[in-house]
Amino acid sequence: MKIIKRIIICLVTAACLLSGLQIETKAEENLDINENKEIEVTFDISTTGKLGSFKFDYNDQWFTKNAEIYNHDLCRLSLGMAISAFRPNLDPHGIEDPATHVHAFFDKCSFQNQRTDDYDKQPSLYTVSTVMAYKELSDDDGDFTLIAIAVCGGGYKNEWLSNFTCGDEDIHVGFLSAAKLVYDRLFGYVARNNLHGRRLKVWVSGFSRAAAVSNIVAKLLVDSDVFDTSSVYAYTFATPRTTKVAMEDEYKNIFNICGKMDPVPNLAFANWGYDRYGITLYTPAQQTDSTYYIQVKKANAIHRDNFGIDFFNNVEWDTRLRLILNYILAIVPTSAIYSERLQDKIIALWSDQRISNIMTCLMDIASDKVLINDENQSEANSLLTYVTYTILGYLFKSSINSKYTKSDATLLGNLAREHTPEVYLSWLFSSDKPANIYTENMHYLRLVINGDVDIALINMNPDEWGLIKFLKADGTVEETFEFSGSVYTKDERGFTPDIFMERTKGETIILLPKDNDYSVYLKSNKDQTVQLHTLPLMVGYTNSKITKVYYGDMKAGDYEVVFSGNDNDLYVTNYFNVSVGDSFEAMDVTKGTSSEFAVALENANILNLSWRQIIILAYCLLIFVILLLIYGITVGIQKHRFKRKVKEGSLPATAKFNKRNYVLLFIATFLFCFQELLYWLMPEFMTSRSALKLAIGVILLYIGYQGYRKQPSALSKFIIISMILFTAADIAINYSFIVGIIIYGVGEGALSYQFIKYDKPEKWQIIMWVLLSVVAFLVVYLTKNMSFNMRVYIFLYSLILGGMLITSFTMPKKIRFGSIILLVANVLLFTNEIARPRLMIHVIALALYYITVSLFAFSTRYHDFPRNMNKKPIENPEPVPVPAE
Repeated sequence: MKIIKRIIICLVTAACLLSGLQIETKAEENLDINENKEIEVTFDISTTGKLGSFKFDYNDQWFTKNAEIYNHDLCRLSLGMAISAFRPNLDPHGIEDPATHVHAFFDKCSFQNQRTDDYDKQPSLYTVSTVMAYKELSDDDGDFTLIAIAVCGGGYKNEWLSNFTCGDEDIHVGFLSAAKLVYDRLFGYVARNNLHGRRLKVWVSGFSRAAAVSNIVAKLLVDSDVFDTSSVYAYTFATPRTTKVAMEDEYKNIFNICGKMDPVPNLAFANWGYDRYGITLYTPAQQTDSTYYIQVKKANAIHRDNFGIDFFNNVEWDTRLRLILNYILAIVPTSAIYSERLQDKIIALWSDQRISNIMTCLMDIASDKVLINDENQSEANSLLTYVTYTILGYLFKSSINSKYTKSDATLLGNLAREHTPEVYLSWLFSSDKPANIYTENMHYLRLVINGDVDIALINMNPDEWGLIKFLKADGTVEETFEFSGSVYTKDERGFTPDIFMERTKGETIILLPKDNDYSVYLKSNKDQTVQLHTLPLMVGYTNSKITKVYYGDMKAGDYEVVFSGNDNDLYVTNYFNVSVGDSFEAMDVTKGTSSEFAVALENANILNLSWRQIIILAYCLLIFVILLLIYGITVGIQKHRFKRKVKEGSLPATAKFNKRNYVLLFIATFLFCFQELLYWLMPEFMTSRSALKLAIGVILLYIGYQGYRKQPSALSKFIIISMILFTAADIAINYSFIVGIIIYGVGEGALSYQFIKYDKPEKWQIIMWVLLSVVAFLVVYLTKNMSFNMRVYIFLYSLILGGMLITSFTMPKKIRFGSIILLVANVLLFTNEIARPRLMIHVIALALYYITVSLFAFSTRYHDFPRNMNKKPIENPEPVPVPAE
């Protein structure tokens, strides 16, 4: 029995040992399954302009969970997939495969059967580059197939055009169009790889424009019969707004990670009603989060270790960009106005970046009275000034810009700082706990104080009480602040929020988060009226007007408390006892943030000129300088030739060089440029344009009449009569196109009659006229954008113009060339009128017309036309003595 008992004990012991070994083995197997795999992703670092890499963890088990549950590890990995899909900007010659990084990503994650679309095409409005791949996995419910979709969100060039095509529908038209392409590709991919009948899950991610596309793709998949919110893993980054019907509760599986001050997620405007599908989580911002100074330290460690440069943000640029968007919103307050009046013009501007097209598009926008009207002209004016001098400020690092621009970062890294992948990576890897990263406060206050005052910002939170910053009027900072017998010092425990507080150009700008209690103390350095204005701001929304303006009379040495976070407002009654302004124009906001030159320009605008008027003034000054230079060179050359002829004896020694005609041509050319600016920018100013055209016509008539007076002839008399008719037609066409071409036809017909009378056309001229008439008939007949009456008028006019051209071939050289140039001018003008009017075509056509009239005018001066018309004019007459002046 003892032996049996011993045997039983041994067997039980052995079973226990084996059981324990099996448990440990299973534990080791589970450990292998749950162990993360390190994936290294290569991508272009926007901040430094260099090729870099970042390491991510990967685990198949993350896809066995419900997609509605946020997974921070999967969120990080999704960002890795999104940036791996970028086209390489550092490969300008296209030697490298544009999808090389995303292919490597899927290989390292053990995905198979990669499908690549559009990476081999030139990016355009109609492309969206994607890579799809799948792998077989299993969860508690059995086997399933995971399909990953990486959408290209960087280096996509003209694919960015779809951002502008928002339309006025419930879903952003450009993003929806791209999303439908991806959606169709997915089901084509399923069919191609025989994945029908399997349990499917999808993982989709993108950055920037690709984030918007991924957001809508995830929505379309959830709405389909194949997928639901538990099986579509969607993480998007820097996501633009995509829809006016967001329905967050219906798409709990979509997680949009956005920077609060990233400009791209602010578009399309929330003020237009746009939002995103799913849940949006925001990373911290200095403007909105009092704990930013703590969080950014951890983000900085990630940024410095991985990208070789300290983490930084540019609060001043964020403010500038918000103001730019503010002005744009004032011009296009609704998506309907944008879609109808601006969308096509922006696409045309982006698609064709030749200087002529840029000028045409800008002039189209400027001349649109629906976009820029009496109500928003100050905003339009400020937008032009603000953008121009903001660019100049960054180029020359003037004023406040030099304090926030990093010299070791690229221009893109500075201006689009909050939109770089490096910022998102640094925030996501700054903590393993999402609660330590994402923040909910979306409100902050922009407070601008104008005056010679010292300003102290106090943290009123009882647990963190103390001085944040004491900024003197001269821009220096002190460590202590005394008020009413109390001494305020910085909290020794380190509770010092990083609040933006900057003194520039006599103003102090403070951006206060609304998640804590603060007080702002003023000390006046002289007897003065101190001005304050406040602008409550919310992330994602744009304000068009300042809501409150305050004025306070302060004596030298006086102290005032002007703001307390407890009330989130100014103590108007208790401290200032002054009336509050109803509003403050958006134009004046720029005075606190634009560069010194822009401020000076705005202050100098005492005439309150509109945007159009300022453009006209600027262009006219530029044109005047250019014409003056051309005039000086031309007069110098002609004067040299004149002296040479005097020296050679071709002209009498008593002759003097006459600059009158050159001066007149200079004036006429300048008036022509001025008239063209009015034509495009102020089309309603018909009287002013007509007056300018009349002045040009009178100048050219004077030149022609001087020639006729000295050398009168029947032909030159008809030229003068035709020039009068041309001037009348040039004015009449402003009011009626038909009346204008009728008068033009009469003038050209009069010249044709005189040409025929002077020199009867030969057979070859008649044949050429018939051929030209046939061509004109075919062109008019095939042109669809004209009414029947218009076709008739244009054809009859073409017959007369062709007749004048053919009969002028035997006339003097200036008349021949003038007739040919007039034909070209008319063709350009008519085609420009029928098609989309383009600035440069119109300018060139009208310039050619005035060159024609000038040639006709000068043709009366250099030929001795006999009065009886019995002989042809002398082509090369003997030199006529020039009387001394």
